Amino acid sequence: MRSSGDQPIARLVSTAPKRSLFGSDKGKIFMSDDFDAPLPEFEEYS
Repeated sequence: MRSSGDQPIARLVSTAPKRSLFGSDKGKIFMSDDFDAPLPEFEEYS
């Protein structure tokens, strides 16, 4: 509780954490078909 003299001016309370909704980011992330293809820089190691 925050006060000014003897008068309370604000009370600090915690809020419930927001739960993320499964699938709410659908369509916002793009991953190319070849995202896991070998990189040319590392061909000598394979």
